[in-house]
Amino acid sequence: DSSDACKTCAPLQCVLCVPTGRLDTRLPAGAVLFRCRPCCSNMPSTLQALSVAAAVLVAPAIADVSTLCEPYETCFDCAPAVTAEDYVQFRYGACQDQLNIVPDHLECRPFETDNFTYPHETLKAGEYKHYHWTLTTYALINDAAGASITFEVVPEYGYPQMYTKAQILYGGMPMCQMFKTEPGGFGIHSPTWPFPDNSTGAEAQGPEIEIAELEASNTPSGSEYVYPGSVFSEVTWGFNASGYDSDKRPKVHTVTIPHVSYGGYFVSVYAGDGVDAAYSIRVNAVRTIDMEEEEDDYAEAETPAGVAAVSEWWLDDVCSSFGNEDDCTDHCCSWEEEEPEEESRRRLTEVDTPAFQRKRGLSTGWPKCVQAPIDTICVSQKDSDDGSNTSPEPTVLVSYQTGADPTDLYQLYYVEMNDCASQMDKNGQKYCWQMGWYTDGDRLKDYFGKEGEWIEPEWDETCGGDKIVVDGVETPYCDPTKSDAGFCNFDGTGSKDGTPAETMWTHAYDCIVWTPKGLARHGLPVGYTKYQDEEGTWQELDTTTFNGDIETLYPSGFNSSLRIKAIVTDYDRDFRGLANYDGWLTLPTNTWITCEIGIYNNVSYFFNVLKQKRDGTLDCYKGTSARTKFWRQTTLIPVEMIEIIAVIVIVLLLALLVPFILTKRKITAHLRDVYESHKYKGYLKGVEERVMEERARRAQLKSKGESNADHPSKRGVKSHQIQPVDSKEGEPTVTDQTSADL
Repeated sequence: DSSDACKTCAPLQCVLCVPTGRLDTRLPAGAVLFRCRPCCSNMPSTLQALSVAAAVLVAPAIADVSTLCEPYETCFDCAPAVTAEDYVQFRYGACQDQLNIVPDHLECRPFETDNFTYPHETLKAGEYKHYHWTLTTYALINDAAGASITFEVVPEYGYPQMYTKAQILYGGMPMCQMFKTEPGGFGIHSPTWPFPDNSTGAEAQGPEIEIAELEASNTPSGSEYVYPGSVFSEVTWGFNASGYDSDKRPKVHTVTIPHVSYGGYFVSVYAGDGVDAAYSIRVNAVRTIDMEEEEDDYAEAETPAGVAAVSEWWLDDVCSSFGNEDDCTDHCCSWEEEEPEEESRRRLTEVDTPAFQRKRGLSTGWPKCVQAPIDTICVSQKDSDDGSNTSPEPTVLVSYQTGADPTDLYQLYYVEMNDCASQMDKNGQKYCWQMGWYTDGDRLKDYFGKEGEWIEPEWDETCGGDKIVVDGVETPYCDPTKSDAGFCNFDGTGSKDGTPAETMWTHAYDCIVWTPKGLARHGLPVGYTKYQDEEGTWQELDTTTFNGDIETLYPSGFNSSLRIKAIVTDYDRDFRGLANYDGWLTLPTNTWITCEIGIYNNVSYFFNVLKQKRDGTLDCYKGTSARTKFWRQTTLIPVEMIEIIAVIVIVLLLALLVPFILTKRKITAHLRDVYESHKYKGYLKGVEERVMEERARRAQLKSKGESNADHPSKRGVKSHQIQPVDSKEGEPTVTDQTSADL
């Protein structure tokens, strides 16, 4: 202001300069028009300083203020010495430490604009990085609706955590942040002052010791000052973004402040959980009236026709027809328990909105099954594969939707999450390692001895990922800590009680595949080898001429029921040497893309889509994990099959021969007993008949003898007697006996 009154005002006469509330286009960019007025001469100096600082935003420099505070003196100590002339020189840009009060070991990184990103930030475990944003133009808040501001940390590696506090400056002095103290420390400054730390938003903090001493010195005699005093209190405030997902995966941390009511914000990022961190951090401040609602982006069809074409279990193509969560998610739809907040906006549909979207917008009744959001990945089972007995090709179907922007590029990424227990050889014939998944088939029983002792499992020789040298011999080995592009191993071999040593996300900090940078770092793109032509016949993809534009393969237009075949295994890439294309794809808009992917083991996979926008920035979908199964697990090669059949036949014959022999022996013994019984009865009958005959004969001879006893001519004549003897069994012999003997 060029008025004479303002020129004649002396700084020590308590002059307040207040903005007129308007910008003058004749002034330099960012300058604000001020008007000076005198103030009450007995105003306390502290309140004077607060009032002046609240008014001044930008003013021409008059003198150097860097020496206002002595070395090692806090801004709270030197505040009383600041004059009005000093105040008009203060600058409030991000990280502008004019008073040299920020400790030397702390680096402040400014957000240079209202929409600014640090894309590649790294931190050592247990360390902080500090950031600062300040209001640089009134245009941001020069509207009744105000403005909002969002801070976002996207992890690439480790567990980066974000803490945010509004800027509240003591006496209006740049960077002189208030209420940043140690919890329970009676006003002692925190180690990261003026920036927040991990106690922000979690523990109560009170005024600085200097403020406490100021109030204590003004406490009336006879009264005792007790921290934090009667003016201020200990309050938990600020934003603490340090949580995890439900399975302790690192998550994207976002803090959105709907109304910018402070002139700046201090932000700190911390590498937690004892591991290093890599991340990107972004600020976005925008006027409320300039915020545009993001329109829902869906494929024209509700479900992927490529899955329905090869799945006998497929029920319907309309999501609303499914009344339970399992059927809903199996058909690549989304099960919603309650009405989302944006549902009312969605009902304001355009005339040309697809019918199924209008139906969804007008539908009522929750929970219900609706079309899945565009960032959803769907993994389905295929009923059969295209392999043979000697080379099975069990497959999964991975489906995703494309957006409305034809310039977006897409690539399907994967990570193999080997548990070092479930992997099988290329034929699905046997497990690579004897232990196996701890819940798969009760195989733990094989590792207990006769006395119940625990027997450590050993690696199998049939296959193996890495190789290690044991006693000079290369041995198959699976490293549960392996974390290379495309691989995130963990130890799932279990223990004697059946509990796995680790879970899938034990090393999640080193396997972040649900953020763009993390996916690009830890994942690998699938390799495309074949495509279905318009007749549904598989054709080899010419990787030497293919440029990634899918529509060049379909002169009559792409049909979402057609599929692309892709590979993810080392067996396909290296052993079979399949030529493949793993670059970006240009895809039709608002459609479903379905990929057939061959799986040769029983380990888990994580699939996600990486998307590159027109300006080169990366985005990604939510991603999904799937535990695949080798559906042709019992398939064997012909020689092995013949051997096993022969063994089975022999065992069956032996099993049948034993009861046959036993039965034969029993029948023979029974027949012998019957024969002997009948033989003995016949013999007894013969003896009885002979005895009767003999008795009759004897009776006859006796009667003849008596008649001849009185006849002299008959005396001395020999008679014959038949007697059984042992010389010949059953044959009688004739002996000479006299009638007297008879």
